[in-house]
Amino acid sequence: MTKRYTQELAQLVLGTRADAIPDDVYLTTQACLLDSIGVGLAGSVDELVSILESVVSDLGGAEQSSVIGRRRKFSMADAALLNGVIIHTFDFDDMHLASSMHPSAPVFGAAMAVAEHVGASGLEMLRASALGLEVCTRIGDAVNPAHYSGGWHATATLGHFGSVTAASVLLGLTPQQMVHALGIAGTQAAGLKAPFGTMTKPLHAGHAARNGVVAAMLASRGFTCTEEILEGKTAFGAVMSKNPDWEKVVGEWGQRWTTLDILYKPHATSFCTQALIESVIELRGQHGLTPDNVAKIRGFVSQMSFNNAVIGNPKTGLEAKFSHTFAAAQALAYGQATQHDYTDERVAEDVIQKIRAKTVVQAREDLRWPMAYVEIDTVDGKTLKNGVDLEERMKSAQQKWDLVSKKFVRIMKGVIADDQVNRLVQQVDQLQASKKFDASAYAIEVADK
Repeated sequence: MTKRYTQELAQLVLGTRADAIPDDVYLTTQACLLDSIGVGLAGSVDELVSILESVVSDLGGAEQSSVIGRRRKFSMADAALLNGVIIHTFDFDDMHLASSMHPSAPVFGAAMAVAEHVGASGLEMLRASALGLEVCTRIGDAVNPAHYSGGWHATATLGHFGSVTAASVLLGLTPQQMVHALGIAGTQAAGLKAPFGTMTKPLHAGHAARNGVVAAMLASRGFTCTEEILEGKTAFGAVMSKNPDWEKVVGEWGQRWTTLDILYKPHATSFCTQALIESVIELRGQHGLTPDNVAKIRGFVSQMSFNNAVIGNPKTGLEAKFSHTFAAAQALAYGQATQHDYTDERVAEDVIQKIRAKTVVQAREDLRWPMAYVEIDTVDGKTLKNGVDLEERMKSAQQKWDLVSKKFVRIMKGVIADDQVNRLVQQVDQLQASKKFDASAYAIEVADK
């Protein structure tokens, strides 16, 4: 008889009390939340967000929940949609390697909207979010690498399971209701990698957040679905993966936390290019490199990174996020890769085009996803070398919080007032003790700078 993994998962999730979640998991979850609010506020002024908001507004709906970077409220489902999109707009949000996904956008997109509407405490919101992050990353670990390499955008597909988990916990579903909620969300799980480099990629994250909220609401009122959305013969695993290992989802529950493996991006671009950018920036700073004194750049990245940043000749800022040669050129020319650097105008600059022309990037088998190695030949005959492993720089939960706190302050400079920056960091830092999750702090209009 086939083990009923979906039912076991629902029981494990809802049976996990707040005091059973370790402190380092809570701290990591808080780092994810602060990072999501920061990259969300930065991304909330983007054109794609304005287009989506106009469509949502035309469709109408009750004013129930706040949205990052907006003063007005939207329906709980639409707030989840907008939050998820906004967090993922700049592709600056966190990453989980084993699941090949950005877990926070769909999870917090849903959790923030539902927590506010039901009046959840800070601890209740964090518990639900931590469990949502854990579920989607565990399922991702179980179905990959076949799932992602098969063309699915994991943030879109797996995000459904994270968002519905968070929503189910906050809405107080029973284990049986959550089984159906997982099914309703899982059967809607979709999203392909083909739209990478377009406005539709962040739409995937919002779509996952919204569907998770709606699925939990439906199940809470008696709506039914398959009780084997994970393990069924024609269910998620069988259709969208190859021989998934469901024991990775339920095994060592409460002892092994995949949430602790979440990493954060120092640069506002695809994770595939992060280590490459960091390697070039470090050499630039150490040796005073400029576009004029560099003759050749040879970059080496993991096969996964190479396969998923495939735009060789980007024409737009969105496309540039998935171009290794642009990443190296941007890093050398400007020593940074912020949310303001990925524009159509920057892509077309002569200096960027000239550096790209002397840059070659290849895959190397000994490199993992968060790693890169760079060799730069200078015009005076020197060869400079540097390697970076981003995973080593954020091993502990405290390292994660420290990194995200500094990143938050950096990217909020000129976007919101300094006192608002400090207040948001303090609010998230003290969230466990908060009697009510306060969404008003991030529901603000921001400057487009």
